[in-house]
Amino acid sequence: MRFVLPLLFVSALSASARAEDPPKVDLKKGVMFVGRTEANVVEVCPRMTGYLTRVLVKEGEAVKKGDLLAEIDDRPYQAELKVAKAKLAVAQARAKLAAANLARIKQVFDKGAAAKEDVVKAELELDEAKAEAEAATAVGQLAELNLAYTKLPAPIAGRVMRIHSDVGNLLVADKTAITTVIADNPISVVFDVDENTALAINCALKDGGKLVVEVGLNDEQGYPHKAEANAKALVVDPKTGTVQFRATLENPKGLIIHGQFARVKLTVQPK
Repeated sequence: MRFVLPLLFVSALSASARAEDPPKVDLKKGVMFVGRTEANVVEVCPRMTGYLTRVLVKEGEAVKKGDLLAEIDDRPYQAELKVAKAKLAVAQARAKLAAANLARIKQVFDKGAAAKEDVVKAELELDEAKAEAEAATAVGQLAELNLAYTKLPAPIAGRVMRIHSDVGNLLVADKTAITTVIADNPISVVFDVDENTALAINCALKDGGKLVVEVGLNDEQGYPHKAEANAKALVVDPKTGTVQFRATLENPKGLIIHGQFARVKLTVQPK
């Protein structure tokens, strides 16, 4: 009997330490979250190093994909292309000469006035000349590509943001960002959902439910913007115990700005 009280005490401690059942999530009523808007943002960096010679757009200007934004000094790359073309012409001439020499030696060999070794040597010389011509062709193609990279087109359709470099500045390849192009229609809202709610959403969707996402900005009443979210490829972050959702909504007038806070309401409609 003297062990009863300690055992009861331990049992009471175990019961108090036992995890409580998580609260049920009412997906019909809706669950609210706070998120942040994200547009498609692409930095424009040169692929070649050179001095900025022209900027053809203004901040805030709408551009299409492929529109020319800026140019860097292409004179060094023009010179490299000329050198490459000249080397290619020399290599091609050597290849023609080697082919003609091989044909001549074969004729002489057929008449019995040349050794087999002479034919083999001429064939090897032709192979070497062809390889040099192919290498020169590749160098020329690279020079053409480098020259084309002196022009910086818009990587996506959108609006030009702040221009960071003025004409005359040295731009370093893959490091110096000239500007940023932002595409904000459609725009996304990113928000974190707790694991319990994410599990409830996943179960409801597997039962045939439909996920409904509504978004409201800080200066708006309710959730006037309809959005779409893909809940089929969600992963729980073990560090935070949350699942990041991304919902996409239309933004034709550009009223929703990249990086601002947004209120999100999630509901699951039954079958």
